[in-house]
Amino acid sequence: MQFTSFFSAAVALATAATAAPMEARKASGLAVVNLVAVTSTDIRYQTMRDISVEFGKLTYIENVEVTEIRVKDVTITGKDIPKPKVDNVVCQRYLNEHGTKAGSELFTKKTPALIATNAIPLNWLLCYVVKN
Repeated sequence: MQFTSFFSAAVALATAATAAPMEARKASGLAVVNLVAVTSTDIRYQTMRDISVEFGKLTYIENVEVTEIRVKDVTITGKDIPKPKVDNVVCQRYLNEHGTKAGSELFTKKTPALIATNAIPLNWLLCYVVKN
C-alpha cells in the first residue's frame, strides 16, 4: 500500500516538473524570424513561401526547396520580450542537424542568401540577433 502511494506521488511530481517549463514558455511568449523561401531564379516562375524560425533554435524545414532565402520581419508574441530590429537579425542555412556544415553564407534583411540556380532542399536554419 505504501509503495502504491509513493509511486503515485512520484508520478505526480514528475508530471508537474516536466509540465512547468512548457507552461512558463507559453506564458512568456515566442520570438520568431519570418523568412521568405524563393524557388526559382527566373522571375517568371518564382514561387515564394513564408517560413518562421525561432530565434536561437536550429530548425529543420521539411518539404521546402529554395534557390534564395530572404529575411522578411520579426514577430514577437509576449509582452516581456523586447523586439529586435530586423536589420540586426542574422541567419544561416545548414546541411546537418548539428549546425556544423554551413549550407549558405550568413544572410540578413539587406543581403539575402543566394543558395543555388536550381531549387534544392532548404534543410536547417538558425537565426539570431547580433546587436539591438
